[in-house]
Amino acid sequence: MILSLASGCRVTFDTHYQKIGTENIHPNVSQYIMEFEIADISDESNPIKIATPRLIVLAGSDAEISIEELKKQFIEIKAFVSKETGEGTAEVSIIQKEKRASGKLTTRAGQPAKLLTGDFAIQFIFKEAKIDQ
Repeated sequence: MILSLASGCRVTFDTHYQKIGTENIHPNVSQYIMEFEIADISDESNPIKIATPRLIVLAGSDAEISIEELKKQFIEIKAFVSKETGEGTAEVSIIQKEKRASGKLTTRAGQPAKLLTGDFAIQFIFKEAKIDQ
């Protein structure tokens, strides 16, 4: 399941485990909250946060979110948490006007990862969600 809050954005999401809002997730499946901070650092003296999406990902399952804004900005995140290793991986693609960047980050729960790519800084951390069933 993916949760996202966005204002003035078109958000799309998909999961093969659950129809959003209609079924319960199996209680033995670990759930993780992934938090991202994406900033435009083209002006190093004035970095600008352009997105702070949060996703809930089921262990062993892929999750994907696309965020498109009217200001010719598009962000796509594909995420996965391994059941076996507990590592989380996120692939991030960004298009902002004429600027483009993409990268892949991998880390363990609770350990932040940061990637500087092009004119963008991407920070990523995830933790196990404590959700009552």
